[in-house]
Order: sequence, then structure tokens, then C-alpha cells
Amino acid sequence: MTTESSTTYSIVVPSSSSSMTTLTTTSTSSSTTTPSTNISINSNGSNNNVIHSKSLSINRHFNQSSPSPSNNESTIMNKSGNNNNQGAWITSISASMANQYNNQQQPSNNHNHKNNNNQQQQQQLANHLRSHLSSTTATTNSGPPPSSTLSQAGPCPEKDNNHGYLSNSLAFSELMAQTLTSSFWNFRSRFERLLLLIVFIVCILCIVLLVLMVLLLINQPYFRGGNSLPNHNIPARFDIHGINSNDMITTGWNQLSSSLPSSYPNPQIIPGYHYYYAANNGLNNPLSYSNLSAATTTEQQHLNNQFPTKFYQNFIPTPMGPIFSALQHVRSQQHQQQQQSNHYQTATQTTNHHQSFQDPKSVCLRPGCVKAASEILNLIDETINPCDDFYRFACGGWIHRTAIPDEAGHISIFEQSRERLDIQLKDLIETSNNTTPAIETMKNMYRSCMNLSAIEKLGITSLRNALDELGGWPVVEGANWNETSFDWINVTKKIRQIGFKPEMFVTFKVIADVMNNTRNMIFVDEATLGLRRQLITQGPNHTTVRVYHQLMVDTAMLFGAENRTQVELEMWDTIALESQIAHATHDPMQGEKKQSWYLYLKAFADVANQSEVLATNQSRLGHDWIRFVNAAIDLPNNDGGSDLKFTEKELVMVDNIRYMGQIDYLISFVNKHDKRLLANYMLWRVVLQNLGTGSKVMRDMRDNLNKHLYGITEKMARWKLCLSQLTGSLAMALSSHYIKHHFNETSRDKAKEMVRFIQQEFEDILHHTEWMDGETKKNAYKKSHAMKAIVGYPAELANDTLVEQHYKDLQLTPDNFELNIRRVRIWAHRNEFKKLRQRNDPHNWKYFSNAANVNAFYWSQANSIVIPAGILRDIFYDHDRPQYLNFGTIGYVIGHEITHGFDNIGAQFDEIGNARNWWKNETKKHYNEKAQCMVKQYREYSLPRKLQINGDLTLKENIADNGAIKEAYQAYEKYVSKFGEELLLPGLRYTSRQLFWIAAAMNWCSKSSPEMFKTRLDTDSHSPSEARVNVAFSNYQPFADTFGCRIGTKSNANHKCLVW
Repeated sequence: MTTESSTTYSIVVPSSSSSMTTLTTTSTSSSTTTPSTNISINSNGSNNNVIHSKSLSINRHFNQSSPSPSNNESTIMNKSGNNNNQGAWITSISASMANQYNNQQQPSNNHNHKNNNNQQQQQQLANHLRSHLSSTTATTNSGPPPSSTLSQAGPCPEKDNNHGYLSNSLAFSELMAQTLTSSFWNFRSRFERLLLLIVFIVCILCIVLLVLMVLLLINQPYFRGGNSLPNHNIPARFDIHGINSNDMITTGWNQLSSSLPSSYPNPQIIPGYHYYYAANNGLNNPLSYSNLSAATTTEQQHLNNQFPTKFYQNFIPTPMGPIFSALQHVRSQQHQQQQQSNHYQTATQTTNHHQSFQDPKSVCLRPGCVKAASEILNLIDETINPCDDFYRFACGGWIHRTAIPDEAGHISIFEQSRERLDIQLKDLIETSNNTTPAIETMKNMYRSCMNLSAIEKLGITSLRNALDELGGWPVVEGANWNETSFDWINVTKKIRQIGFKPEMFVTFKVIADVMNNTRNMIFVDEATLGLRRQLITQGPNHTTVRVYHQLMVDTAMLFGAENRTQVELEMWDTIALESQIAHATHDPMQGEKKQSWYLYLKAFADVANQSEVLATNQSRLGHDWIRFVNAAIDLPNNDGGSDLKFTEKELVMVDNIRYMGQIDYLISFVNKHDKRLLANYMLWRVVLQNLGTGSKVMRDMRDNLNKHLYGITEKMARWKLCLSQLTGSLAMALSSHYIKHHFNETSRDKAKEMVRFIQQEFEDILHHTEWMDGETKKNAYKKSHAMKAIVGYPAELANDTLVEQHYKDLQLTPDNFELNIRRVRIWAHRNEFKKLRQRNDPHNWKYFSNAANVNAFYWSQANSIVIPAGILRDIFYDHDRPQYLNFGTIGYVIGHEITHGFDNIGAQFDEIGNARNWWKNETKKHYNEKAQCMVKQYREYSLPRKLQINGDLTLKENIADNGAIKEAYQAYEKYVSKFGEELLLPGLRYTSRQLFWIAAAMNWCSKSSPEMFKTRLDTDSHSPSEARVNVAFSNYQPFADTFGCRIGTKSNANHKCLVW
């Protein structure tokens, strides 16, 4: 689909005066989902319309005053064919222009007298021109007229003292006539005159082009000074690692150095080149070029001595270096003066940390520093007072410039980083040749997904055959469907065996026993739903429910149903059944508490019957639950049996006993009274699993539902969809391939050191916590000290033999995507449940093998944090930039995961990962009081459209956020006390502590469609991004002190809610 879009890049640079000039550059392009760019720059400058106005004046003069040849002259010109009278005609124009100029330049007090003199001069000049024109038209090829014919043009007017221009109109016209007519008369052949005319036109064009270039350069913000550097983003197209899009190449050294004092060392020592750093292309590899050959040996040696080789190899050279350098030098003093007078106004009112300019000795010039400075300039919005809304201050520029992808409904810093990682993975899959059998299996999955022709050829045939194998979809079969042969438990077993997920009533998983993490057990969870709880329970008049119903009807008709009216009725009944299942599930929006129970299967029905909601004499499934569990978890073997058998003595953990009681009754009732309805729902859920990966018509129907659910208007790029198929069961193979080709081991070592700093800081916070009793605090110390960190990846992931062994039973083909999906499901299900009878190792490396992932985790049953390789890169971590940025970004993430070990869920597990109460009652009471303060604080945070944060749903994440920022900041202070203060970033007027907070906030920059925002608010355990920043930061006094925010402002809460 071809779309036209624009993104505005707006940088406000207040001048020392009250007026401001706005320079707006607009670039709009039509291409496939490629945004164009509007760059709006407000800066101090002069009137740019002067030249344009003069040009219009001259054009009007040509139209109104230029003499045209008489009829005789015109006839002679047309017949002669050599345009010999052009010189006279141009002379007339020149004279007329000169007279017009003279009229405009005369002093007003002598206006009448001068006009008379001008009229006499014009009359005298006209007589000479008529004489000259007569002689030239009467004589062909007789040579140019003598110069003396213009020597009697009259006295020379005075020089204009006001403007300093040479205003001698007669001399000007005489010179023009003599030069131009000579040129045309000397070259007598038509070819020579034509050649001369072409050369003349080219020269004029060159002059015009040069003037335009100069005008463009002198109006660039590089040379305007201002309170802060503008955000220069130069659109460019190039193909790097398979990318062909409008990447924003951010200006590097020259942009940033323009904000520094003129005494700063200037790296522009290669004549003819200006360097732009490719800061935002998201790639680690330097861009190659060959222009360095322009440097002389001496200059090259000077560059090598002044900067490392990697520094200038990461820059893209462009001509104009000398011009930029010269203009920059001219404006350097003015720029410094503006820097001193244009401090960030709000910050100067509240803090004295800002500096008017940067000391050259205190600024970091490494490539990582230049890149980071450029990224921050892109992110922040300095028109926002950080004390009023720090999230908008830190992310406002990014929000303004970033468009929500049509195929997503949501975009964030995390998503952008993930997409850049995905590009690397795509390139790795499509181009790398050094593979193993496991890597080849992974690639076959990707290839089969990309093979659209094979998918279209297969159509719905394979899925239709699967439905027939399950007994047929009643709504499609119509009156031919056999109700007597339907057994919902047998259908459940077949669904599992042919590679689908029978999760329409209950979900089964294998987990470590929460009381003893060395033992595995079955975890019984609620069903997954076709439409999320908050929507499916709204009833048939809700727009999304009606779209969902339309999808069901259209799908049934596609698969062969004949009577649409009957299909519509049956699908409404199916929605009603799903709505009843949804009502039975846990509703986090109502603050319901789950009751998790350990049960033997024998006691399952008995316990369910004791539930207050089931105090009825209606029939129950009873011991059919044992048969159902065996069917749903079936692991068939070669003998026709199953490798797993479950009896009434099987111990299971039921996550929500209330739900199980209700679903027990619901299935029993429907199975007894309307098997057709039960079968319609079960087979609809089988079809729904495959709509998004089937033929084009199936994908289009599913995309229409996604549009209503998430505001998604465009389809995801096919390669992204195919890559997502590898991030589940095939993630180990993908990650193993990634770390061998892209991961930086230096980043891993530095990040491990940072983890130690932050863990030590958390223990220091524990030491100073006054509301904990001694014994509870001792247990907390023990847990913190025992917490393990998997940074980057587990060592076993680099062992090809171990990875091969993991995938030895999985065989995939490159030409059958649907079959591959089913094979992976069967293989993954068997892999999971065969652990059930094995001793569990909570630190098994396979649990931590998803390294190609832009995220981080805490696993309570192993008391371990996981910082994958995928997040130790890009905007989150760079060992080449100052640590205050790294502590603000990845340090915040590390602290967040550490604190999860002590949130309202993690605090229930001990140091080895077992659920155990290690809290004294009084201390637990204090903890809950602090947690409830936070629940209330987030619930009262103001959101658009009067929406409200669910403080209970988001509590554990909010506790982690508030603890993380405190730990990361104080850990950085310890780092500084050990290693000393760090260099600042070029072009930014913020201290290292202020940059820490900016970096911490930019972690959460995000933007969502209204539909997606509401969906995430209802279902996500994380608070909206602005609350994650504004609320958490306002609870920590050192943040307010850093920016000088008064108590009671949005960034300095009156009543602070902190657990840790």
C-alpha cells in the first residue's frame, strides 16, 4: 500500500532578542510506508526574503518597462535569422533598468529636480539607442557598433551614499551594451553564436546555484548559536544489511562541536569534507567509504594522532567542510554569548547546575558520546519544564517525531530497539552460510513462512481436513453433523495429537512446585479466550463483539457453510458460551483475589463442590476430570499408547479454584443439553488459532479484527511475522546463532560489573530500612546475596553440541508452513511434559536460553535475574559512553529485576526460590501499608479520557520501578566515588546527574493508538509510560533536587510512596 506521511522535527532555539525566525524545510514523498520529513527550526536569523523580494522587483520591471522592438525592428529580427539586434535590445533593457534604479535611489528632498534631470538623461539616452538600433538593423554582419555611440549618454549620476551601491546607470548600460553586442557580432556563424549563448546561460545558472548554496549555508542552525543545539536529522536512503528506508542520519561532530567554545580542537582537518555521524541507523558496523583519500599524508597523520581510527571511520564525509569551518569560526564568539544568555530558563530558576558553555577538558568526544548526545537531542523537548512533566521533557521530542506504525498500534523505545535487532536477525537468517542442523531447522521454519506461493496453493485444504478429522465443524456441516458420535474429551485428545492447542476450557502447564522447586508438577490455569474478557462480556451490541461475530460467520462460509442466516444464529450462541466462560475467569479490574490450591485429581470434584458458587444439585464432571487431563496432555508413543498416565493420586496446582468450579458446571450442563454448541465452540477455537498464518483470505479476515482491537490499519511485514515464529520454541537456535555473530563480549563483562554495583546498593538500602525487624531483614539479606544473574547468555548456549541435542527430534521442511507449525507445537508440548517425571533444576541453562531478546526478567523460583544479550546494546547500553547513561538505562532495568525479588509476589519466595513466609507479622503489616500507598497513588494519577490505572494489577511492577530508580542512582554515586567524575556529553548543557535522569526516563518513551492504550491499560501489569516516569521519579527526593523542583510539583510529590 502506498501512503504519504510526514513527520515534523521541530527545534526551538530562542535568540537573544525577542523575535525569532522560523526556517521550515518540508520533504514529502510517496512510497511504501516510508515517512517523509518536515524539519522546522526556530532560530535567530535575519530576513530571508530580501533577495526574493528584489528578484520579484526586477521581474516586474522587465514586464513593465523593458522596451520591445517596433514592427520594423521585429520584422528585421525575424528575417535576419541571426538576432544581430539583440545587443541593442539588451542595451535598452539595461538602460531602462538603470533609469528605474536611479529613480528609486534619489533623495526625497530633491525629488522634483532630480526627476527633471532624469527625464533629460533618459531622452538623451533614448536618442542614442534609436540611432544605434537603426544602424545595427540596417547593416548585417557589419560588426559591433563603436563604443563612442554610448559615450554621450550624459553626466554620471552621484553614488548612492545610503546603500553604497554604484548607481551610475549610464555607465552600467554602456558596459552591458558594448560587451554583449561585441560577443554576438564577433561570432558570425549561427553555430558559434548558439554555442556562446549556451555557455552564457550555463554561467548564469552556475552563479545562481552558488548564490543559493551560500544562502542555504548561512541560514543553517550550525552557525546561528542559540540556547541549545537544534535537532538535525538529514533524511538519506541507503541499503545497509538489507535496509532500504529513510534512515535518519543525525549530524555528529560538526553539529555538536558548534555548541562548544572556539578554543575546542576542531577535527575538520581534511579539506573538502564535513563529517556526519550515523547516530540513529541502529547498526553497530561502521559505514564504509573511500573519501579519506582526499587527505594529505600530514593531515592524515594529524587525524590519527588526534582521534582513534574508529572515530573517523564511523563518520560519513560530505563536501562543504571548509565552508562550514570558516562560518563556524566567524560565529563562534556570538554563539558563546548566546549560550551564556540563553540558559534553559526553567532550570536556571531552580538549579545552578547548568553551565553556560562546556570546558573542552570536561567533554567526552568518543564516538559513543557523540552518538549518545545526538540521541538525547532527538528525545528531549526543552520547551517543557521538567518539574511540570518530566516524561514529556525527556520524551517529548521523540513523541513528536515518531509515528505509530500502521501495523502495530504501539511504538516505544523498546519496540524500536527490538526492530533493529530483528533486522540483524533477518539478515543473519537470510545470508549466513555457516550453519548447523539446528540452525537449518530454524531456517526451514522461516523459509516455509516466507513461501507465500506454497501457502496460497495449500489454501484451506489442510485445515479443512483437520476439521473433518475432529468430527466436522457443525456450523459448516449443517444437518449432516452427527451429534451422537461427539465426545468432547476425545475431541480434546485429537486436537492435541494433530498439533493444535486444546486450551478452550483449561490450560495445562508444567511448573516447578512452588513449595519445592526441585519437583515438577501440573499447573492448571484458566482458558485462553478468542476475545479478551473486557470485550467478550460486553454483549452483542458492542462494536468489537459484532466484528468478532462477523469474523466467525465469514470464516464458516469460507469453509463451506451454506445457510448464512443459520450460521449467524449459531455463532451468536457460540459467543454467548464464550462470554459465560469469560465471566468465570479472574477479573483483575475488580480487584478479585485468586485462590490457588494444591489438589489431588481425586479430590478435584469434591473440592469444587464445596465452593459457595456451586452449592447446587446439578450434575458435575466428577471423575471425568482425570480422563480430561489425560486427553489434554496426551503424549502418544509408537505403541499406540501414551508416555504419560495420570491417576487420581496426581498432585496438581489449581491457579483459580473458583474458575474451575464454574467451568466444571458449565461444561457438564452444555454437554448434556447442547453438544452441537459445545462442538461449534471447540472447533471455532481450532480455526481461530490458524487464521493469522493461513492463506491470504484468512489473514485478511483476522487483520480486520485486529484493526478494531488495536487500531492496526496495515499488515505487518511478512518477514516480521515469520521472524516472530522463531521467538518461541526455536528461540534457543536463533539466540545461539545471534551471539556468535553479533554480541559484544565487552558489553557482557561491563554489565556484570554494573549488576554487582546495583546488588550491593540494594543491600545498602536494606541496611538503612527502618521499618523492618532484624530477623526479616536478615532473611532479605540472605535472599539478595543468593540472587544469581545471567548476563548476556548462559555459557551452554555457545555449545553447538548441546543445542543440537535439544532439537534432534524436530524435523521441518521449507515448503509447508502449516505443517511446520503443528510439528513445532507437538514437539514443544512433548518437550515440556516429559520433564514432569524428572527432577527439576531451577538453574537449568535452557530456561535462560532466549538471548536474542530486548527484555529482562526475574524468575522467582530460581531467584535469578536474566539480562539477555539483546538488551545489552543499542540505546540501552554502550560501553563507549559515560556510565551515568548506562546506569540510567540498563542500570534501571537491572534494578527493576532485582526489586522484583522483593515485590508483593517475589517477597513470598525465599533465597532458593521456594514459596515460604519469611516475614514477621509486624514487618509484613508495614510492607502492606506502603504497598497500598502506592496502589492509591497510581490509581489517582491523571490519564487522558478520564482513564484510570489499576493500582492492584500494576502493583508489583510499580514497586520494581520505584526501587529500581533509587538503586541505580545510588549505585552510580558509589561508582563515581570509586572511579571519579565522568566527562559530559558534547552539545548538551546538562550535568552528569541530570543526564542520568534523562537516560532513565527515555527507557519508557512510547506512543499508542487510543485502542491499544485502552487494551494495555486493561491487561498489562505495567503502568502507562508517563506514570512509570512521573510517579516513580516524584517519589525520590534526589531527582527533585537535581532539577530544583519545588515540593508539590508533579516531579516532587507532597506525599511520597516508597516500599524500598
